[in-house]
Amino acid sequence: MLDITAIAFVIIRATEAVLIIVGNSLAIFVFWTQNFRQRRTCLLLINLSTADLLVGVAESLVIATEKIPTGGQEEDDSRLLSFLVFASCTSVLFLVLISLERVYAVLWPVRHRVSSLQIYVCSIVTVWFIGLIFGVLLLLSLSLEEVNRGYFFATFNTCLFVSFLVTCISYVKIGRRVICTPRDENSSNTRNPFHATSARLSRTLFGVFAISFLLWLPLLVVYTAKHFCPRCIPRVLERVVHALRVANSMVNPLVYSFKMPAFKNALGRLRRRWRQNIEIKPAQEEKRSG
Repeated sequence: MLDITAIAFVIIRATEAVLIIVGNSLAIFVFWTQNFRQRRTCLLLINLSTADLLVGVAESLVIATEKIPTGGQEEDDSRLLSFLVFASCTSVLFLVLISLERVYAVLWPVRHRVSSLQIYVCSIVTVWFIGLIFGVLLLLSLSLEEVNRGYFFATFNTCLFVSFLVTCISYVKIGRRVICTPRDENSSNTRNPFHATSARLSRTLFGVFAISFLLWLPLLVVYTAKHFCPRCIPRVLERVVHALRVANSMVNPLVYSFKMPAFKNALGRLRRRWRQNIEIKPAQEEKRSG
């Protein structure tokens, strides 16, 4: 007999995967085609959206290849898990990189404006490389009996913990300068429009990190507890925290839409163009038929 709970979570995960792919594809398109002032930061956001897009693709492939469990048994032997870990780890590391870039932009704005694009490119390549290492290590632990999975997951959880700790410290530093200061006061004290734009962007990206942290935290707690007491964690709780972790890659485009004016305006222009194309096509067909 099929596990009804498992089927429900498969539907939830599939819905999340579709929304992740659609939302982040739209975010990449908007960031790539629109002319934003924060171009170098947008380069980081494009890579973050790409990593989240890969999370949606990996989740879709995992769902498509796994079997619906019967009798409460569920097998987690899919090699696609390594791809999912690669994408998820890369997404978290880009949050860290973005937080460090925001600290540099807020605390040392002059140096930030004259910094080289090569620094951004090297940082982006490094993040993708580290994510790839974690994906390959998981693949080896799944394929080779000699590789202990416990060491991998301990290293992976430590990396996540350090990443969120660094990001927290970064936004605390930013908060002393920007986030905890009233917006009216920031506007009056900041004569340079670049500084005001950087402050607004930092607030938006802090919202992205806060939501990501809240969605990742249950997974870290549950899997850390499972490491010490495997039988203490029910399967349904693991499914819940996994669904929350996947939802992390879904909410970023929503935050951009509500908190980033440039992104919202770009979406509005794309919507108007789409409506105009819909209105023009019937008119052209009528002229041809006439």
